[in-house]
Amino acid sequence: MTDYFHLFGVPRGPALDAEMLKEKFHKLTAEHHPDVAKTDADFALINEAYRTLSDPLLCLRHFIQLEFPSALRAEQNMPEDLVQLFMHIATVRRAIDAFVARETQISSPLLRAHLASERLDILDQLDSSLAFVTETHDALFADLPHVDWKKNRETVAEGFAMAHHMLSFLSKWRRQLMEDRVRLQM
Repeated sequence: MTDYFHLFGVPRGPALDAEMLKEKFHKLTAEHHPDVAKTDADFALINEAYRTLSDPLLCLRHFIQLEFPSALRAEQNMPEDLVQLFMHIATVRRAIDAFVARETQISSPLLRAHLASERLDILDQLDSSLAFVTETHDALFADLPHVDWKKNRETVAEGFAMAHHMLSFLSKWRRQLMEDRVRLQM
């Protein structure tokens, strides 16, 4: 596996400074552009490395794969609060699906207008859920750079793997809720 941190000349870590990474990317692409280097092999690798390191979840995964290779293979139990959040989001998403299905059956503008208050209630639930998921997601990401991962590596490995596991779910739920918001506004 190629060490993208080494390729970019940055220290390994669970998160990187986006501006610093962008500067390194521009420098490397200028040096290895196919018009300059006469080959595009390095250029493609640099682009893949940037895509990975600039995405916080992919960067975390790459870091874990390099530093703690067995951590991602370990079975992860979902924390109870994440299970409860999943159940809540599933309930909200089912309500959205039912509302959209009901609304598509109605052709009368007057009858559709009667659904306006229900739409607003569902949007409030969705926005509240989306805000909580985003806040939880962002707080978890914000904590990552502050972890002293070079000490007590075994415990930290499990923590990083759990954080990756949780962030994967939170990222997916956030995308789904944002898509549902668009569906409700159509």
